Amino acid sequence: TQQAAKLLADCRKVHPKEPLAKIPNPFNPTTTEAGYEIAAATTKLLKLPVGGYKCAATNDTAMKNLKISEPFFGRVFERDIYVEQKSVTYISPKKFLTPKAEPELSFRIGKDIEPGTHTRASILPMIQSVIPSIEIIDSRFSKVVGVYQAIADNANSGALVLSSKEQPVPSAEKLADMEVRLIVDREVMGEGLGSNVLGNPIDSLVWLANALARYNITLRRGQVVCTGCITPGPAPFAAGDIVRAEFSHFGSVQFFYKDQERGY
Repeated sequence: TQQAAKLLADCRKVHPKEPLAKIPNPFNPTTTEAGYEIAAATTKLLKLPVGGYKCAATNDTAMKNLKISEPFFGRVFERDIYVEQKSVTYISPKKFLTPKAEPELSFRIGKDIEPGTHTRASILPMIQSVIPSIEIIDSRFSKVVGVYQAIADNANSGALVLSSKEQPVPSAEKLADMEVRLIVDREVMGEGLGSNVLGNPIDSLVWLANALARYNITLRRGQVVCTGCITPGPAPFAAGDIVRAEFSHFGSVQFFYKDQERGY
């Protein structure tokens, strides 16, 4: 575990330079548990504050393709969370290797969610707000790797872009019926409903709270959870693109994938 964690931690420090081809044998994880152990050890080595968590593979198609029976999670580091700016939100292409965008609904945690057995009824009062967001998935690997190595890489977490408009939690029906579009450079790249995420984004958060409980992890007040891709899959984007996600009832969020020019 430690050797694999050191490889991934060193890789994150210089990312996107020097990506790994894969975690070499005999250090490569061959189970979900081993993947999570490496992800936790990597986080410890990096000493970076955790700003929240991401849920991945939250629809049946993704689980079927990856031959897994439940979603998986990763940490999102505080330094990788961006809040939409009033004018233009710039995200630098220098920070990513193979970025792809996923429109997701995020929840801000209002009260610590301690390890335990959680249900929708126990989780709802713990949520402070809902936030339209775009997750940028990225990898420390130069080519596609198996699911256990992706878990070890904190579920391919890259960055999370949050709308500046956080809103009160609506009814579960409104979350399931929410229509979402992802637009890259004025072209619609995908559409979907909130119900694509484990039937309801709130159930994705319930799943996460129960999954974290197995590792004795508390979801802390103020942390953010992105609940999974609402469109059929992630969309790649390139330098110069404007990436936008629109959520019925909840507004939109967008960023400009470009370095901010210094004004004189």
